[in-house]
Amino acid sequence: MYKFIALIPRRDDVSREFFQNYYETQHAPLALNYFRGFRKYLRNHIVEELEGMAPDFDVFSEFWYESLEELAKSGAFLESELAPIIREDERQFMNQSRIRALSTQEHLLFGEERVFEAEVTKIALALKLNSVSEAESFLLALKARGPELAAQWHASRISCFMVQPGAQENDWDAIIFAWLDSAQSHRYAVPEYLLVYSQDYMLVKTRALETDLDSVYRQVSAKKGATSELSIQS
Repeated sequence: MYKFIALIPRRDDVSREFFQNYYETQHAPLALNYFRGFRKYLRNHIVEELEGMAPDFDVFSEFWYESLEELAKSGAFLESELAPIIREDERQFMNQSRIRALSTQEHLLFGEERVFEAEVTKIALALKLNSVSEAESFLLALKARGPELAAQWHASRISCFMVQPGAQENDWDAIIFAWLDSAQSHRYAVPEYLLVYSQDYMLVKTRALETDLDSVYRQVSAKKGATSELSIQS
């Protein structure tokens, strides 16, 4: 599975509420008319800033692909004559110049494997490691403390997305998501053992919304020129 997280900021002249509403009611449905190869597509919208650095974006958008071919088709569509349809819609609410796309590898730290999550409240912790060479030891320490972190954050599931080499300089090296047991308010803080590896971090609460792709792809016909019509030469 190929998993990407896009860090997408809103336009300076729109509110976070407008950004989230437009994304869910206008942009996501429009995009799915053309992008037909996603395995999972969900938006983790930031709803509260808890600790650490202030986020310079408004959503962690996840795009999963089953194969390199499907990933390549999405890239080919964005180079096609139909790409302006998507790009123009992005300009209605996104700050396109500051979008960053991260290639990631997900590691389960606690709980069950992921299933469809129509709407979930999560904690998201993004960290910039003191040194990239510490990535392996950081992940090992995190896996050993997964149950402890879940108990501290009252989480039913925790996973960590490690950002793969090649991301833009100064982007995050790891993003931890914790699925909260309930909507009850708790005090969420970053454990000291994680701060050994990172002095630059951001802790936020998110509202995760996933699209039921099976339903959309079955009920909504693809537009002419969609990725399902493209063929990629090997």
